[in-house]
Amino acid sequence: MMNGFAYRWLIFISICVGQDTPTWFMYPPQLDHYYVGVGIGLHFQEDMDSFASAQANATAELSRQIHVKIMGGLAEVSSGAKAFARQYTREVIDSTVFHKVVAHAMPIDSFLTHNNAYVLMIINKDLSSVSIDNIDQIKSTIEYAPKMKRRPLWIKRPPKRRGFVYGVGFGSTHRRLVDSWENSAKQARIEIAKQMDTSVGALLKNATGDYSEGIRWIEETTNVVLNGATIKERWHDEEQNIFYTLMEYGNIK
Repeated sequence: MMNGFAYRWLIFISICVGQDTPTWFMYPPQLDHYYVGVGIGLHFQEDMDSFASAQANATAELSRQIHVKIMGGLAEVSSGAKAFARQYTREVIDSTVFHKVVAHAMPIDSFLTHNNAYVLMIINKDLSSVSIDNIDQIKSTIEYAPKMKRRPLWIKRPPKRRGFVYGVGFGSTHRRLVDSWENSAKQARIEIAKQMDTSVGALLKNATGDYSEGIRWIEETTNVVLNGATIKERWHDEEQNIFYTLMEYGNIK
């Protein structure tokens, strides 16, 4: 007897082998009543393994989109011409949200290239399953922008909109494409979190002896929960091999 996982894949996977990235990855659909997540997985020998890997990453992205806690810190110490800095960032996914996404998110499209698999998934905003009968209707309402060939303006000048905060992240090249894009999205969430709430502390110490020396210490900390931060666009600078992500966070008062 076919299990639910295999049944969903049998219905919604359409394999398109090629070199291009699917448009819905670069421009994730924006749907009022659904959360939308896109995942990348390596292209394994078995196509089902490839799509299962992509689905796991789409599930994680959906979970971070719905609810994620951002904790970060930066410490910098400088003395004269010398300066030392350390920073960290941690994202914590709510386990309850994650398990609901695993149980109820539905794959509605897929794409297979020579190197990677892509999966597009959705879930109702109340975290319940989307009816199979509604899938075709949902797909018919999805609109896609043409692929952008020129450097987008939002890289240097993020959009401005009342009640919204925008973050732009950029990731360097990693061995796995998914790591490059995930790092880019992570940086975008950090930028949003910093705009929401950042604490800055500073300390200046003057040491005197045979000569005077000033030591400056600066610490910056961020601890924010984001609910509903969504990826608007992605762009890959092929010349510099940099991966850019534009993220939007709404309902800001």
